[in-house]
Amino acid sequence: MKSSSTLSYALVVIVVIAAGITAGISASGRNTLRVDSMDRCIPTALTGSIDSACLKKSIVSLLGKYSADEILNYTLASSSPDGLRNACHFVSHVVGEELASKNNSLEIALSACSPLCNNGCVHGAIGETVLSEIGITYDENIAHEDLPRLAEISAVYCKRSATICHGIGHVVYIASSTYNSLSVCDTVENTTAREACYQGLFMESFGGNQSLYFSSSTMTSPGGSFPCSTLEEKYMHACFRYLPGFKFSHDKVD
Repeated sequence: MKSSSTLSYALVVIVVIAAGITAGISASGRNTLRVDSMDRCIPTALTGSIDSACLKKSIVSLLGKYSADEILNYTLASSSPDGLRNACHFVSHVVGEELASKNNSLEIALSACSPLCNNGCVHGAIGETVLSEIGITYDENIAHEDLPRLAEISAVYCKRSATICHGIGHVVYIASSTYNSLSVCDTVENTTAREACYQGLFMESFGGNQSLYFSSSTMTSPGGSFPCSTLEEKYMHACFRYLPGFKFSHDKVD
């Protein structure tokens, strides 16, 4: 009887040890994948050239296993090489490009983006969409501009693509966090693109998983048709379109 108990205990110990070894190998393999597939594309020193083709290939692979937030958190980790941490904005830019390309959707890409690394992911996603939609290289650092500059940018790009204008609407609200930013969308001449800009702005303002940051809205829990009923009529369609989602997200919390 004692022998049987001893044997059972030994088997349990073996199983536990084996499980631990397997988990360790798995974790080690995951870390190795990250290091070997991304770190090797970037010089370990603070100087030197980034291998863009290598980095793009690596990020395409990593996005099949990890979220943008996980990739960028690893990039910024104190245990990561100095070269990788210093290349964070560039890495996040490539992440945004690949998200837009992979999903063939700016909206999905923006939803998956992380604000880490100074919004490089947002910049990259919009840049890739500009290139694919209208065939020109995007040189604007839209994620970091003020409202007057965003109005100038929207005048150029919104006339070419409503999709891009929708993305600009998201960024416009991020830049101000107030509905005064609707004035930027007001400057868009094309009716469809202008409405797309409004909708992007309201999606961002209502927070939740419709915003670039997956954040809760800065507004208080809505009552009735607030805030839509307080706005001019031209904004109401876009506002009311996303208000139910805002109310639902707050109702779940409340």
